[in-house]
Amino acid sequence: MESIGQLTAGLAHDFNNLLQIVNGNLEMLEGKVAGDRPQAYLERARSAAERGAKLTGQLLAFARKTRLTPRAVDISDCVTGFVDVLESSLGRSVELHLSLRRNLPKALLDAEQFEMAILNIAINARDAMPKGGLLTITTSKIHLNGDAPMRQLSPGDYIAIELSDEGEGMADHVAARAVEPFFTTKATGKGTGLGLAMVSGFVQQSRGRLEIDTKPGEGTTVRMLFPIATEPESVHAVPETSRAVSPRLPGAAHILIVEDSADVLALAKENLTDAGYRVSAAETGDLGLALFEQVHPIDPVDLLFTDLVMPGGMNGIMLAQEIMSRAPEVAVLMTTGYNEELVSEGPQHLGRDVLGKPYRKAELLDRVAQALSNRNRTAKRRTPSDFGAAEE
Repeated sequence: MESIGQLTAGLAHDFNNLLQIVNGNLEMLEGKVAGDRPQAYLERARSAAERGAKLTGQLLAFARKTRLTPRAVDISDCVTGFVDVLESSLGRSVELHLSLRRNLPKALLDAEQFEMAILNIAINARDAMPKGGLLTITTSKIHLNGDAPMRQLSPGDYIAIELSDEGEGMADHVAARAVEPFFTTKATGKGTGLGLAMVSGFVQQSRGRLEIDTKPGEGTTVRMLFPIATEPESVHAVPETSRAVSPRLPGAAHILIVEDSADVLALAKENLTDAGYRVSAAETGDLGLALFEQVHPIDPVDLLFTDLVMPGGMNGIMLAQEIMSRAPEVAVLMTTGYNEELVSEGPQHLGRDVLGKPYRKAELLDRVAQALSNRNRTAKRRTPSDFGAAEE
């Protein structure tokens, strides 16, 4: 399964680069194509590309390569705030019952991914009850001691959430494969088989455990266990730079783009140039550093926008470290098709603002403007996380 996860993450990364090109060019065509029929064609293509992006997101979740932002979360409050979406997704034939403990200790997890995991389990429960039924969501605190090793967890306190349905249940041979990617008992076109695979990857990446109790004809209970948040989130301040940054209008900033995909590079360059930025571009980390040393003394670079994963001897993290050692005032924004702790020798406290692919033009411009506005402030920055994630 680990090998499958590595292969899956690599494929998802490459597909996200391709989707970035497809989405970006479709977005550019929007304002240049007139007529209802051409616009309908564009909308269909855009919809398919968005489904592709969702699919790669599920693949990355299974492979435990999703960028998580774990924080202390009251899961009972989280479920309560998410209940409207759940009821809408379940439909009228499924009755939702909540048994939520109040004042539970907070769990350490990514709230957005947690909600997606609940939604995926709930949809599976709905599909297992074609004639309708009851779905019960329960939250509680449990203590693991002697049984912790059996559950492949450390002893201690955990927060549990259970989703129990009255559906058809699963035979042992089906339950054994339930979290495998692309395994599904649904009819063709009714599901990708990635729902529980995504949930399993998310829970493992959150240092928790996914458990499934099921019997044919007796329904299914899916249980997620998450560690309790015991330490305050760390905040690292960015030191004030010794060199004053010359005041410039955001549109006049100089951006260095480093991206190994020529098509993605061309797209980003056009988007930023159209927005009024001055742009220099390179296709590898080594070329990016050489270009920086060439242009920075003449026309100071305000922002490095670099891909995280690049061939050759220098990836995006190493490039950012080299540039910041020469010019600490330069803002850094990274982009990637997936997230992984790439180099242990990389800067442990380098601010890692990451824009995931595929991104829209508006997202790119918003994140660039944000990075430029924050570059000379003392503020909390993203720091490396044991979750394989960006942590605030």
